[in-house]
Amino acid sequence: MKHAKPFLLCFFFLIVSCSGQDTERLRTLENINMNITVRDLPFNDRYYARVIEFSGVSGNDTSKVRIVATIYRDSACAITISPFEYVIERNIKDLEKTPNMSNGYVLSYDEQIAMLLKVTDICKNKYGVKDFVHICACYDGMGDLAVQMSEKYDSLLETVNDANIYNTLHVVLEESDLSEDLQLLFSDYQVVYDSESLFLFPEKISYTKFASYNKLKKQYTRDYVYSGVFAEYRINKK
Repeated sequence: MKHAKPFLLCFFFLIVSCSGQDTERLRTLENINMNITVRDLPFNDRYYARVIEFSGVSGNDTSKVRIVATIYRDSACAITISPFEYVIERNIKDLEKTPNMSNGYVLSYDEQIAMLLKVTDICKNKYGVKDFVHICACYDGMGDLAVQMSEKYDSLLETVNDANIYNTLHVVLEESDLSEDLQLLFSDYQVVYDSESLFLFPEKISYTKFASYNKLKKQYTRDYVYSGVFAEYRINKK
């Protein structure tokens, strides 16, 4: 019993430290200035109430990455974060021609998460969303996050004998900064990485090409970055 108090004190300080980091992270995201344009998209499923596209806007320019909120008739909402050219054909019909990834301005990973924070508030306060149920994010336009994912993925492949490339990638995505940020933004929910994601086709593209259409905080010494990776999450009310 004589060790109980020191243990409890360490546990208490650990909780306070984590809480402080979360608060600081949330404050950083809230302080990112993000102007957003909103438009309704046509949809082709009787279960949807509406499909809404959110884009960053700077002057007359829109962002390369968009967030699409699919709102169901029961006021639940699924969210997709992706570059313009990834069209959710199963949800949307007659989508007018969208800009190529070479057009528009780039958003850093932090800016995209800041936009997501604002989008969730808009969905709740303007469109009456009661629950968020699913998130799908494409790493191709997520800047530093995609490079860090590639670095960790290669590192694990080098250290694990007979590593399954897809299982290893699942581990990396499940433990990514995106997973932590989503849990922070959706603190009333249990955010669960979907290990059965169908959108997992990693391909190598040159780092130079990746950097040309991404906003990076720093330069990396890599020859390539993995592309074509989607991370999906189920969001369950606690």
